[in-house]
Amino acid sequence: MTTTYHRTTDGQQVAQSEALDERGVLRDGHTMRKHLALMDGAPGPLDDEQRVEMIDRYKARVSSAWRDPGPPLREREARLRDDALAKISDPYERYERRLQDAWR
Repeated sequence: MTTTYHRTTDGQQVAQSEALDERGVLRDGHTMRKHLALMDGAPGPLDDEQRVEMIDRYKARVSSAWRDPGPPLREREARLRDDALAKISDPYERYERRLQDAWR
């Protein structure tokens, strides 16, 4: 990976020795640019057969997702949580606690 250093006053590229101090820390008035390549975890190049297979698997997974929505909310736990919230007298604390447990 290539690293380039630039002066912020005029945008000109400078040598590493000018941009970094003796400890290797970037000096004031300089910027550092590095070429990076990021990937999103998608598979590499696919041939037509692999692409069709991947799309079919995705469609099967998405089309049957409504049949099994996940584990049901446990009523007893929800009731205990609601009872605990009702015992809190401060409305702000109750609100924060409700937000804290909203993901459950």
